[in-house]
Amino acid sequence: MRLGVAALVVVQLCLASLSSCEPQLVSSVAGKVADAAAYGAALVVALANGTIIYVEDGIRWVSHTGTHGTPVAVEPAYPYGILVLTSRGWLGLLSPMSGEATWCELRVDVNAIKRGEYSIAYANGVVAVLVGRNVVFKALPSLEDAGPRDHVLNRYVKCLLSRNATLALLLGINTFCHICLENDERLLVIRRVGSRTYLVKAEVERVKDVGVDENFSTIYIARWGKLAIYRVGGDGLTVVSNVTFPHRAGEWRSYGFSPGAKFFHYTYLEGGKLMLMLVDISHRNFKRYSLATAPSGAVHSLVDDEGRVLVLLGDPVSRNTTLLYLDPATGARWLGSWRGFARMKLAGDYVVVITANEASLLRLRGVEPEAKPLSLTVKVVDDEGAPIPGALISINSTPLARTSEDGIAVMTLEPGLYVVEVSSPSHKPSRVMLSLSESTSLTVRLERLYLLEVMGIFDNGTVPPLCHIAVLRDGEVLWSGEAVNCRALLNVTRGNYTVSVRAGGELAEGSWAVEQDTRVVVTLRGTYRVVIRVSGEEGVEVENATVIVEAEDGEVLAESRGAECVFNLPTGTYRVIVSAPGYNQTALLLKVDKQLEVRAVLKRIEVSVGQEEGEQGSPPPSWLAALCAGLAVATAGLLAFSLLRRRRHTASPAVKPHPQTREK
Repeated sequence: MRLGVAALVVVQLCLASLSSCEPQLVSSVAGKVADAAAYGAALVVALANGTIIYVEDGIRWVSHTGTHGTPVAVEPAYPYGILVLTSRGWLGLLSPMSGEATWCELRVDVNAIKRGEYSIAYANGVVAVLVGRNVVFKALPSLEDAGPRDHVLNRYVKCLLSRNATLALLLGINTFCHICLENDERLLVIRRVGSRTYLVKAEVERVKDVGVDENFSTIYIARWGKLAIYRVGGDGLTVVSNVTFPHRAGEWRSYGFSPGAKFFHYTYLEGGKLMLMLVDISHRNFKRYSLATAPSGAVHSLVDDEGRVLVLLGDPVSRNTTLLYLDPATGARWLGSWRGFARMKLAGDYVVVITANEASLLRLRGVEPEAKPLSLTVKVVDDEGAPIPGALISINSTPLARTSEDGIAVMTLEPGLYVVEVSSPSHKPSRVMLSLSESTSLTVRLERLYLLEVMGIFDNGTVPPLCHIAVLRDGEVLWSGEAVNCRALLNVTRGNYTVSVRAGGELAEGSWAVEQDTRVVVTLRGTYRVVIRVSGEEGVEVENATVIVEAEDGEVLAESRGAECVFNLPTGTYRVIVSAPGYNQTALLLKVDKQLEVRAVLKRIEVSVGQEEGEQGSPPPSWLAALCAGLAVATAGLLAFSLLRRRRHTASPAVKPHPQTREK
C-alpha cells in the first residue's frame, strides 16, 4: 500500500514539472533521495527507504532492495540494466524493462560504505566496484567474477575501464604516512582485468586527478602545478611532455578530466569572480571564462568530451544550489536552482541533479540563451510585513537602487545568475542567489535588530576585569569571546537566547527573551578575602601553624601554613581547623558573606611537675605491680625457709649407735 501511494506522488510531481518548468527539465522525483542516475532518457531514483523508481513518461516500474540493505549508489550499465550498490555490500542488476533484480554479495568492508568510500565504473559488460581498500570485478549479466580482486593499504579513489573492458586503471592511496598524504601521494596501477597482470604500477606524488584515453595508450596526470603526459608501453610509463598550469592546485575550487581525457578544467577565484580554466589537451591550449560572482559556498563541476562544463554553486546563506552550463560555442547560462545542497552526474546529453529531497533529469541539447533584458522587482519588508523605505539593493556587490516609500525597487537586468543583497539600518542584511530567466518579483524580509547588552558581575558586587561571554540561539553559537570588564554589546534579532559568562573558574548562564533593546546581567558566585592570623595565648605569632578549611560536609577545600593564611572563599559556612606542634588543636566556624580577618589563639599543651623533675614515663599497670609484689613475697619466704633449716641442722647432737645393734 505504501508503494502505491509513493508512486502516485511521484507521477503527479513529474507531470507538473513537465508542464510548468523550463524546456530542458525532463523529469523530477521528490522524496528522501539516496542516489539517482540517467538510463538514456529515463530517470532512475533510489530512495533511502530501499525503493528504486524508474521514470520515463511516467513511472515504468518500482522495485525494492529488500533484505540486501538500503541503496547507496545507482549507475547505468547499457544494455543490461541498472546497477545498485547497497549498504550491506550487495550488488544488484535491475532490468530496465521490469525492475527484476539479480543480486550478488561482494564481501567487502561495509564500514567503508558507511564512510562514503565507494564508486562504480562500467564498460562493455564488466563492472568494477571500489569499496574502501578493495576493488571487485564482476561480469554482466551473471554478476560472476570477471577477474581477481585487488587491494591497497588505505583506499581507492578512482577506477577507469578501457572501452573493451580488458584493462583497468586504478588510483589508490597505498599509505597512512601523514606527510605522504599531505603530498597527495598515489599508487597508479594499470592491470588486466582477468589476470591481474600489471602493465603499470608506480607511486606518484602531488596527484590531483588522472585521466586516460580510450585506447589506454596515454595517461594524463594533473599534478599540483602541471599536466604530465605519459605514454604506456612495455617498459611502463614514458614521459611525453609537461604542460604548466596558469594556477597552482591550491587555488582550485573544483577540477577534473572529461571521461575520455580530451579536456581538463578547474575553477578559481579572481577579482571577486568565479573563473573557469578549460584545457584542450589535444591542442595544448587554455581558454578562460568568467562564470559568476564569487560564491561563498561549495563549487562542484564536471566537463564532458565536447568541452561542455556544468558547475553547481552552493550558497550557504540562502541554502540554494544553482546549476550553470557553459558551452564554448554559445557561452554560459543557468539551467536551474534547487533548494538545499546538491551534486550531479553527467550522462551524454543529460545531467542528473541530486539533493537530499529531490532528483531531477535535465537535457543539455537545444538549450538556447535568452537575450532580452528582464525586469527584477524587489520589495523589502520587516519581520512584521511593513515596507522598509530607503533599503539599499546591491546586485553582485554593486549598489544599484534604494527602495521607495512603499519598500519597492525595480531594476532591469540581463538573464543570468545574480547575488541580490539587501541592507537597511537597524535590520539584519539579507543575501539571495537568484537565477534570472524571466521578469521576476522578489520579496525580501529583513529582521529587526535589537541591542543586547550582556554584563557579568559577582554576587559580592565586584566586576571581573576580564571574562568569557557566549551567546547562543537554538543551540547555535552566535558570538563567543573575551570581554573586557565583562561587558559585551551585540545586535540580535527577536527571539530567545542563552547567555553564559565564565570568570575566575565560575560559570553562570541563563535564558532571556529579546523583544526590544535588552540588558542582561549574569550574576556569578563571587569570592571574599578571608585572612586567618594564628598566635599563642601570650600574643606571639605561631609561624609553624597549619590552617585547613573544610566545607560543611567535611570536604577539605584549602590548606595553608604560617602565622597568616589568606583564602578566597565564596559565600557560605566553613569549618576552619588550626593546629601547630606543641599546641592544642582548635576549630572555628566561619560564615563568609564579606571580607573577614580572624585571629585564632592556640593554647600550649600542659606538662606535669613530675615530668619537669625528670620522672619520665607513666606508672606501670596494676597487674604488673601485683605480680612483682607476689614474686618479692615468694622470694623472701624461700630465703627465710632456707636460713631456718640451716640453723636447725647446726644445733642438733651427733647420733650414737644402739647398744643392741653394736653387740650383734
